[in-house]
Amino acid sequence: MGRRTTIMICGVWMAIGVGAFYFAGSMAAYVGIQLFFGLVANAVWPIYYAATSDSAPVGAHSTANGVITTAMFCGGGLAPLLMGGIIGLGGGWQSITGYNTSFLFVAGCALLGVLCQVFNRTRQEVAG
Repeated sequence: MGRRTTIMICGVWMAIGVGAFYFAGSMAAYVGIQLFFGLVANAVWPIYYAATSDSAPVGAHSTANGVITTAMFCGGGLAPLLMGGIIGLGGGWQSITGYNTSFLFVAGCALLGVLCQVFNRTRQEVAG
């Protein structure tokens, strides 16, 4: 199937999983959606590193994979601040509007990642 296709499928899966929280109406739905999302949340990381190595210039694999790790670290630190801000703008912790907006924002980010994969090329594709 290929790495890029797998990353794109996982990105759409993540978008559906996070976006589905918008429609959850019970604790069972929240648990089910979390399980659905959890099946893909960490499964894609080895593919990210392999695809990064495919796209990096010769001799720059370690640097490229370091960029992935740094981006994950920065995103993990900034995401709670951003989501908290979105929740606050949506009415605060007592209002469902902010939560729904943050879920849809994250789903949009996952779809943006899929779109980025459409334009990504490996070294072999560029050279050949």
